[in-house]
Amino acid sequence: MNITINGSLVNKSIENINNLEEILINLSDTSIPPNHLVGSVMINGNEFSEVFPGQAKEIAAVNINDLDIETVSFEKFAEAAIKDSAFFVKNIIASVNKTAELFRIYDETEANEKMAQIIDPLRALVVFINSTRVDLKWDFENDQIDGHPIVKDWEKLHSVIDELKLTQEEGDWILYADLLEYELVPVLNVWVNIFEEKSKNFNA
Repeated sequence: MNITINGSLVNKSIENINNLEEILINLSDTSIPPNHLVGSVMINGNEFSEVFPGQAKEIAAVNINDLDIETVSFEKFAEAAIKDSAFFVKNIIASVNKTAELFRIYDETEANEKMAQIIDPLRALVVFINSTRVDLKWDFENDQIDGHPIVKDWEKLHSVIDELKLTQEEGDWILYADLLEYELVPVLNVWVNIFEEKSKNFNA
């Protein structure tokens, strides 16, 4: 099997490996440049992209003659992700507003179902911001938005989420609706602004 990474031939013997997924894992551990991810994969001259999770397991190693891999740095990956993040957060905001409305009309069953759908995206947002902060060496202490350091908005997001958890445990749904509408939505709107401004820097 001929393997190239970013155009350079990899002098590596692939033994006791059954499929593409195992090959990529092995290369990620041994040959992918530090702080890089697999960006694109070509198999025998044809582009490969997983249509469903685990599809790479179905590509038998014996059927691969040429494997060409292009990588992308964590930094470039984070930059690309930030460009899509404002849209992602806007979708969360729309769901939060709908959930607050349901709590106000005491439709607790549907409201709790909606809130369950919001929790995972919120968690994903927090993880994304934190990882992007590391990958881009983003200085929240000195980088500012609207005249104050971004670290304040980072801390505010955490504090609002913590307050929502406490209020949910207490079952005060009117207060919960207020927190969603008057605390969470404003801080999410700030993050939309932050992502849009950061994207402009990448395009400059």
